[in-house]
Amino acid sequence: MDYPELTVPREPFIPRLIVADLGHGDRIIDRDDNPDLWAEAVAADIPIVTHQDIDGPTSSNSMPYMVAQMFRVLDVKPGHNVLGIGTGTGWDSALLADRVGVENVTTVDVDREVAATARQNLADAGWSGVHVYCADGAAGWLPRAPYDRLLASCSVREIPYQWVQQTHGLIVTPWGHGLSNGGLLRLESDGVTASGRVVDEASFMWLRAHRPAGWSAPATFTQSESALDPLAVFGSTAVLFAIGHRVPGVEYVTVRDGGAYVSAIHISDGTSIAEVDTAEGASSFSVRQSGPRHLWDEIETAYAWWTSIGKPEKTDFGLTVMASGQRVWLHSPDNIIDGRAVPDE
Repeated sequence: MDYPELTVPREPFIPRLIVADLGHGDRIIDRDDNPDLWAEAVAADIPIVTHQDIDGPTSSNSMPYMVAQMFRVLDVKPGHNVLGIGTGTGWDSALLADRVGVENVTTVDVDREVAATARQNLADAGWSGVHVYCADGAAGWLPRAPYDRLLASCSVREIPYQWVQQTHGLIVTPWGHGLSNGGLLRLESDGVTASGRVVDEASFMWLRAHRPAGWSAPATFTQSESALDPLAVFGSTAVLFAIGHRVPGVEYVTVRDGGAYVSAIHISDGTSIAEVDTAEGASSFSVRQSGPRHLWDEIETAYAWWTSIGKPEKTDFGLTVMASGQRVWLHSPDNIIDGRAVPDE
């Protein structure tokens, strides 16, 4: 693992107790009990979970490859005023400070404990001048605006307009929706409007306010059959990213048969639910739907749309953010693709 963008060591920012996947699933690793395994995890090109709550991970140290890629896209220069959203362990902030100077780096995290730990990590590693605040990153940090660069280390479903108002330069953030955690979005902002395209894959923890909600199973379903193989949809990140812009407000979970095989897909917007069974080699798939929206019908319509326009990749999509709202586009800003995929009656 050798990325020239990573000019500050990762190890000083990793706590004693972590959760990491070294190829055999997530496991808790205690440095005191297993220092060799802990060191292996820190040296590996993997994300490391550093905080979690009852709903799952809440903070991490990002995969080094992804950090390096984000820094390449950010194109930060000496003297730039930079805002980081999601402080995490503080490693990103140290990397920024090494480029622009500690006095030019501001970072915010919604978790008070995470922010305090990062502040101490930075001080211990020699970067005590970084401005670390506990605040909701969705609001940016107005007191030190405007910023030349804004770097988010969390995925968002929509770009907070405060980020646009506070940035006169580049915004780099993971961006996605309930069907796809995301792509890496690069926006050029003039403080009024921001626009740009997806430049790479990216999958990060959601901004705290954008975390998905759960749903309850309904009492009754309408049964039907579908010719669309659910794995053709849910086995492709390109498909999911594209059609998620046409089937808004939904989340999904995969149901496994006790092993690696996916036996069903469950989709919901919190009120409506669709359940679709998988069957290897089948030509027809069982569908159960409930609620005011026929979600699998919407998925079918959106998939047909994606096929009809040439099966675009994530990097063919972009976003324009204005005070009046946000517009998703394909290939160019004048080709807006917003709009729910409503099935034909």
